[in-house]
Formats: sequence, C-alpha cells, structure tokens
Amino acid sequence: MPGGRPLSAGHLELWEIVIQSPKRRAEGIVMNIKTRHFKRLGAFLVGALLLLEGSVLNAADLKGTAQARTEGGVLRGELRFDELGVLEAPGPEAEVSSRQAIAIARGFLALEVKQGSTAWQGARIGRVIPFWSVDGLKMAYEAEVLSASGEAQGSIFVEAWKALGPISAFSTQGPTTADILLRQWEEENGSRLEDEGAGYRFLWSAPAAAALQVFLLDGGTRFVSPIPGLDASSFQGIERLIQAALRDTETFPDSRWSPKREREELRKAYRERNFDGPLFQGRRSSLELSNRGGGIHAPATVGLGSSNFSHYKQEIRTWSKSANSTYKCYTGCMPVAFGIVLEYWDRKGYPKMVGTDKANSYTSHTNDVVRAMLDTLRGHLGTYCEKTDGTGLSPVSKASRALDYINGRGVGTWKSDTTNSSLYRWSRVMSEIDKGNPPVIHFDSSGKDSTVNHSAATYEYRDNWGISNDWACTETGWGDARCFQRTLLGSYYVTRVMRP
Repeated sequence: MPGGRPLSAGHLELWEIVIQSPKRRAEGIVMNIKTRHFKRLGAFLVGALLLLEGSVLNAADLKGTAQARTEGGVLRGELRFDELGVLEAPGPEAEVSSRQAIAIARGFLALEVKQGSTAWQGARIGRVIPFWSVDGLKMAYEAEVLSASGEAQGSIFVEAWKALGPISAFSTQGPTTADILLRQWEEENGSRLEDEGAGYRFLWSAPAAAALQVFLLDGGTRFVSPIPGLDASSFQGIERLIQAALRDTETFPDSRWSPKREREELRKAYRERNFDGPLFQGRRSSLELSNRGGGIHAPATVGLGSSNFSHYKQEIRTWSKSANSTYKCYTGCMPVAFGIVLEYWDRKGYPKMVGTDKANSYTSHTNDVVRAMLDTLRGHLGTYCEKTDGTGLSPVSKASRALDYINGRGVGTWKSDTTNSSLYRWSRVMSEIDKGNPPVIHFDSSGKDSTVNHSAATYEYRDNWGISNDWACTETGWGDARCFQRTLLGSYYVTRVMRP
C-alpha cells in the first residue's frame, strides 16, 4: 500500500494523485476505487496522465508520483507511487461547461435544420440537464429540444469531456431521458421524488445506458432505468474516459489527423455554426414509406424514418419460448428488434409476415398477435431469462435464426447474415438502408466497447467525413427512437435480412 492515508467512504476510498509537469503547475485527480481493486490504480493513472496532458510525457515531466516513458506518443512502463494524499472533494471539473454545452446543442440543432430535417423546423433548446457517473464526474448534458409551440421534441446529449465526441446521442421526438426516468419512478412508486424528500441524480454512459440514482432517506440507493441489469458498475466515469483516451493514442500515435483534432473541429463548428467544412459534406439516408404501391426508397430528406417503425417496448411477462425455462422476464432486445423489422415488412408488401394478410396494423407490443410473434422469435433466437435481473438475453451467434420465423410465413425465401468485420460493418449498414432493408445492429450499450448487450433495428444513417459525426439511428426497443454516434457502438455486429 503506498503512502498516504485514505479517506474511508463506505466500501470506497477517495484518493488524490498529484502530477507536476512543466506545462501545468499541478493537476489533481480524485478517484473512487474499491479497496480490493487498489492494485489496478496503476492502469487508471496511465490513462489519467494521457487525459490530462494529451501529449508526450516522459519521466522528467513527473514529480514523485510515477516514473514512465513514451513510445510513439503512448505512455508505457512501470509506475511507482511515492506521494499520495487525500482530497475530500468531488471529481475534477468537466472540460465542457454547461454554457458551452448549450452553444454546441444549438449549433447541432441548426445543422440538422440546415441539412433538411423536418422534425426540428422552428425548434429551440430548452432546459439543459447534467448527467453524472457514480464516481462523481459530470459526464454529459441533456439539452431539451422544444417545438415552436413549446412541446417536447426530443433531446441532444452533449458530452462533458473532450476525449469523447461532442455529441453522443440525440432523438427528434418525445420527452427528455430525464423526464422519462422521473416518470418511471412515479409509475413504479406512486409518488414524486420531490414529495419524498429523497436526493437523486441522473447517470449516463453512452450510447444507451441512462439511469436515475435515488438516495433514499434510510441511507440506501436505488437505480431506476428502462434497461434491466444496470447498477453502479455500468456508470464508471473514470474508466470510460481512460478507455477513450487510450483508444485514441494507441490507434493514431503518429498521425497528423486524429480523432482528437476532429472532435475539436466539430465543437468549434457547432459553437460558431460554421458548417462549410469537409466534416459536414457527407451523405444521409433514411427509410420512408412510399405511397407508390409496395415499394420503398431512400429519400433525400432526413428524420422521417422513425415514424415508419413501430415503437415496440420490452415487457415483463412469462414467455413460453425460452432457451432455459419459462421464467418471468423481459422480452429481450433481439426479438424486439427483429419484431420491429418484420412488422415494417408486414406493411411493405409482405402482409403475411405478422398475423393474417388482411390485418396489417400491429404497431403495439401489447397486441396478442405481436406477443405471439415475439414469443416465437425468442424460441428461434435462443433467448433465455436471466434470473438475477429479469433480462431477456440472446446470443449474437443466433441472430440469423430469425430466418426460421420469416421463411415459415409464406413470404418467399429470405436470406440473412451477420458480420462484425471493421472493414464491412459500417458500409453494410449504409448499403442495406440504401436498398431499403433495415438492418439490426448489436452493440455494447454502455459505450465501453465491452460485451455486446443490446440489439436495435436501424432505420437511418449519416455518413460524414471523419468518424465523430457519423450516426446510426435506431428503434431502441424501449418505446422510443434514438440516434447514436457511431464510434460509441464499439465492436458492433450487423445482421441484415434480405428479401427474395
């Protein structure tokens, strides 16, 4: 154990690491780390140095706390802890202030309107709500979007740290994520948090993981989220930032172009509303229902695709088709994602895909016909119930088994395949949407590029020069639609379902 006395905080300890360098007089990092994981602090410090400096370091730059060397801009070597002190304070200030976040959100809104989005014509930014990590970092701001008449029109998530893209997710319809979480608490508990006097904060780990952390009056803590299985481990801010910084440095150690430079150019462009550069000259495509018979096409306009898909939502019930049992659990994101795609095709010239060929309006997940379809898909996809949290889980390796359902519906012989090749997956998303085939993507919803844990039907993409402003727009499977910044999807998989 290194020198310095830790400040006990329940099962956590709060440490400050002080770094001295010629460029900056001193930098402090506060970390909440479980005692039994203290040996991992070295790895955290490596990433923290990269975050703070963003440039080459060497042993002469550091005072007392570590010895290190660089190779091609990447910090490597043994770390030796000599001076550790205790700081009773929250984590470091976010690199993007709330005022800057408002400017970035307004710029992004202006860009969407300029590039043809009909959803946000006349819209404006309303409230800006901070989202946190469990280790005390302000991670992002959710900027509320209001229509000209003051109605909720979605939101924009602006990241609070420069190691991440300026905007990680947005939606063009419905209330903010914060309001959805508060409403979920009220529905589950029959009371408002303000009336109970309980403290709370919103948690964020892009691209899809959000939660309401409630500090109960009896000293307990509860997590509220539409996504089951989320807990404190899902919202570790330091870990997320360090992974982002290391990924940048290791991938582009000597390049004149870098994701970091691209992110800075994007932030500046959003703040100044200058969209004439190459970063904004890409292409977009979204699926839109055609009124010309059963055909489909990829229109020049954007923001229309989500209105053409059913906003199915996972529900807890006892399913007859489970790979392990008939436990009561959530539907599972993969059956829901494929269910959304198949209901889309049911209205697009293949009326036998869901239910009968005479009734083609199965837009509610509580419809008995839809439930039967989802239950059957669960059986084909190997979906099983996780007993600890009620999650419905499906292996990605069985994603193409959705064909077993499709080809049994009398709609011809369809084909399907799945890839996670970094050379092909993004181009496959684009090409399939261009062809009118909505693909299903499978990704890590925490943004940590870890185990794939979510699947979503994809209806729209935006492909720009660079990587930090490419977007995949999906039906989340929780009753809403949201667009995610592509790099936050990590090592994702893409399943395409191809018509005869």
